[in-house]
Formats: sequence, C-alpha cells, structure tokens
Amino acid sequence: MAKASSSKSFFDTDSAIPNATCWACSPSRWRILVKDVKGKRVPVREHLGFVGGGISGEGILEYGKSWETSLDVRSFIELPPPGKYTLTVQYHNTLTIAGQANVKGLIVSRSNPVPFSVEPLTITYSPADERTVRNLVADLDGSRNLKIVAGTYGEWAHEFIPPDSPVGKLLNMGFPAVPTIIELLHDKTMTKEKRAWLLGILFSLTSENDPRDSSALGGHEYWESGWQIWGGQPGESPAGGMSFGSKGSVGAGESDSKAQKKLITTWDNWLAKVKVEERDADDQRGREPKSQSEATDSDESR
Repeated sequence: MAKASSSKSFFDTDSAIPNATCWACSPSRWRILVKDVKGKRVPVREHLGFVGGGISGEGILEYGKSWETSLDVRSFIELPPPGKYTLTVQYHNTLTIAGQANVKGLIVSRSNPVPFSVEPLTITYSPADERTVRNLVADLDGSRNLKIVAGTYGEWAHEFIPPDSPVGKLLNMGFPAVPTIIELLHDKTMTKEKRAWLLGILFSLTSENDPRDSSALGGHEYWESGWQIWGGQPGESPAGGMSFGSKGSVGAGESDSKAQKKLITTWDNWLAKVKVEERDADDQRGREPKSQSEATDSDESR
C-alpha cells in the first residue's frame, strides 16, 4: 500500500515490487489526482520539460521497505479554487502518466486519498507597485518577438529575457504586479501585440491560464523551466533525475482579438476570487502571495 502527504510521497510495500527501475528519474512517471468534495477532478498540467539525465538505480522494493521523494504538486495540477479536496499520488514504473487525463487500464502504485484545503489567495501591493507596473508596461515594446517564460523567472531565463528589460523587471516584481496588469488588459488603446505580452507575463507570474493553449498570442517563443527530483530508501544513496527544460516556438501569425478577450474574461474571473490588499509603500510584505494549501494527513494505510 502507499501513503502520501502534500509535500512528500512515500511508498511502503506489502509485497515485493519487481524491477523498481529508476523511481526518481522523471516526475512524468508520477501523477497527482485531486478531486473536490463532489468528486470532480482538478485538471492536470501537460508540460514538464524534456529529460536531461541523472543518477538512477534498479532493483526490487522489498516487503516493508519504503522509498521517499518530494513532489511539487503545483507542477502536476492546475491551481484549484478555494475549497476542500483530496489528493492521491499515483506512480507507474515505466510509463509517462503525469499529463494523462486518466490511467484507466494501467496498473499503478497509489496512495490513499489525503484530505487538504485551499485557502483564498491574498495579494498585497502598494501605490508604488502600481506606478512601477504602469511605467514598465508603457516602456514595453510590443512589436518585439513575443517570448514566454513557462516557470518561475530566474537566472535560468535571463539569457532569454534580460532582468533589466521592462519584461524582466515585471517578472521580478512577482504577484504585486498582477492586479495592475489585469487592469491594463482593458486599455482600449493598447495594441493586441502588447496585450499578448501581458497575457504571457501573467502566466509566468502565476502559472495560471496558459495562453499557449489558445490563439491569443500568435507567433511566439517559449522557454520552460526544468525539474529535479531525488529520492531513495532510508540509509541508502539517493537516485535522481533532472531535465534542462524545453525551448520551442510557434510559427509566425497574428494574435486573435476574440481569443484575447476570452482570456481577459478568464483573468477577470480569477482576480474576482482573490483578496487584494493595499499596503504602505514602506511595507515590504506581500512580495509573495499568502495563499496556501493546508494538508492534513489521513491515517497511514497498511
């Protein structure tokens, strides 16, 4: 049987599992199933990057033995709205299952459902943040080739989007930039090319409402962050894997205004569910959102 928490995954066996090959090599072999109180499933994310390499091992997970690793749940599912949920960790030894809508017909290892709750997201920002965002957006050259950062902006993406550029500075602001950017999406004087940039920046800042899944962007390039995953049995050398992320582009084409309007409505609805608080200019709190998922482990299954 298996047991799981919100931050780590443990597998305890009641019988031997043959050929437990490279348990840590790729998060794509893991799958996070989340359901609300009505049994509705939270959509899974499809993008995890390309495999880059790692240290792996092959063997049998014996009866009563455990194997432990940490998984970032946000990399596997879309962020659900506030409410109560259950989470189940699933694993397949050889197949990629992370982005599959279901695993019917497959034999997978799985945990017992773990109850947890999602609290409302709170974003705090100052009047100075708002002025900074407006100035940076005004300086943003929407006619340049559109670039999307899929993942948390950092040094890995500085070559792609320089940190001293208007876009880089917006990405470094974090969540305090989000409310003003959403407001600016409604500026009727804004070109659809610049609006496409803002839709991409919002996705980079929040990991929500991926615009690459629509025709709102037109032609663009993207860099997607890689991943690392390590784990092992207690007292033994860990095994792990990593990816270098992925890079890609979508051929030249104009962004679709109707698709942009639809996505803007989605962002308006998203913001309506967020608690936005204004802070004093000298108050440095709020650089990160106050949202959190509170998980309560159920009794361990045996």
